[in-house]
Amino acid sequence: MGNKKYKFFKPVDKSGFYELDNEKILQDEKFDGYYVYETNRLDLHPDQIVDLYAKQWKVEENFRSLKSNLSLRPMYLSTWKHIIGYICICFLSLVLLKFLVFKINDLTGLSGKDKFTEYRLIEMIKNVISIEEKFNGKTIKTFNLKDTSVEESWNDYQLVQKILEKIQK
Repeated sequence: MGNKKYKFFKPVDKSGFYELDNEKILQDEKFDGYYVYETNRLDLHPDQIVDLYAKQWKVEENFRSLKSNLSLRPMYLSTWKHIIGYICICFLSLVLLKFLVFKINDLTGLSGKDKFTEYRLIEMIKNVISIEEKFNGKTIKTFNLKDTSVEESWNDYQLVQKILEKIQK
């Protein structure tokens, strides 16, 4: 049993049965109510270590966003330049997404359950479809593909359009 959640058990014999290890439980109880930070960074002051761990959630949130909202997946690229380029595009996408969500919420004052999220912005981009019919470079007709399932996305789109116009001014 190498898993951490089984650290309080010890083998009874070679039959595969286990029992609680009361000594380990008593040892572990000494740390109840305390956070224990484990690091190999001997050059840092304990306060710096605590600060780094406190910021860890931000890094984890960004990776979650890259993987879920932006669908980042491992890429098998042939050259170092391609790898760097891919990382740059992913990073810029993340920054742009976070900035737009921040700006939308900031300028509209949305908060709580009404607050704009990364997911909501991406759903809007996926669902809003407009087709322009052009002749000699001029738009003749515009068709907005709408139905009840994407109505909220169109409302969000109109809101984002107004915000982007404000940002441009």
